[in-house]
Amino acid sequence: MIAGSRASGSLHSRVVDTLGQDIVDSRIAAGEILAPDELCARFGVSRSVVRESLRALESMGMTLARPQVGTRVLPEEDWNLLHPQIVEWRGRSSGYLDQMEQVLEVRFGIELVASRLATRRMDEADIDALVATTDAMSAAADFGNGTAYLDADAEFHRLILQGSGNALISQFSETAAAVLRTRRQDPERTINSQTAASIDDHRTLAAAIRRRDPNGAELALRAVVSHTLNEFRESRGRDKLEI
Repeated sequence: MIAGSRASGSLHSRVVDTLGQDIVDSRIAAGEILAPDELCARFGVSRSVVRESLRALESMGMTLARPQVGTRVLPEEDWNLLHPQIVEWRGRSSGYLDQMEQVLEVRFGIELVASRLATRRMDEADIDALVATTDAMSAAADFGNGTAYLDADAEFHRLILQGSGNALISQFSETAAAVLRTRRQDPERTINSQTAASIDDHRTLAAAIRRRDPNGAELALRAVVSHTLNEFRESRGRDKLEI
């Protein structure tokens, strides 16, 4: 890649990230028209970079371009809320806790199926890797390293989702990883008094997959996801959910 292409890509990423966060944070309101000339002046970039950036936002359902009208910002109900970038923007916004609850509820349904499928389809090498991630989570917790803990946790769930052998389920791994990355801003919910129990739940799930036990995997997955979901619900004064 030539230097100019790298610079253009970097500028594009900056514009997309800034505009996406502004839309999520309502600094740019739904219905507002994004004027290319104003964006060029704001970011000090060319019209081609602006056009590319607006196309990226449109691909996520955040904007809509129409002839003679321009590019209009769409309301949240039109966004692709499972897109990893939108997940990260919402994770940096005041809607962080709402998103955590929403995605955890979705994760429960998807990972429940994935864990059962993984007992039949995950190969032994990936099961070994799954067990290794629980060891990494435990080591990170011992050292109080929240970033390493979340990285290992994300890898654990990626392995299960991809181990399902279902291409559609596998794609959700990027969303799940993005959600876990947003937790880095929330250290009190990363390593705390509940961490040891959570690691045990993950180990139990890995062991059930090793045994090729779908019912055991389902029970363990329920514990893993409900543990985290209820941790968030309790922090907001909400009743626990039995899932």
